Amino acid sequence: YGAESDYMLSLMLYNKGEYDAAEKNIMELIQSGTSHTYWLAHSFIVLADIYIAQGKTIEARQYLLSLQRNYNTKGDDIPEMINDRLNKLKSDYEKKIFFVCIVRIGANNACMGAE
Repeated sequence: YGAESDYMLSLMLYNKGEYDAAEKNIMELIQSGTSHTYWLAHSFIVLADIYIAQGKTIEARQYLLSLQRNYNTKGDDIPEMINDRLNKLKSDYEKKIFFVCIVRIGANNACMGAE
């Protein structure tokens, strides 16, 4: 139950906005070399959530993509959680690009839709 309790503690800290403490707890779990891949994967997702909350979307996306490539267990909720977050990151990025284009068009600058 060690990995599960570490995940639960990290999630609690994240939900309280204590991002540094949650990240530290997750990094300790990663360093422990736990064999509990389900709880480790959940912890990586919380780590991505922390990075998203901190505006570190590139780091969040990289952790999620790595987890997506390397998590091979079938039949649980991890792949769906990864995809939900990646889709949200993509949607947020597309909204930013759209806003930048609108601002540029309003300022008579060309916007090709790619940044």
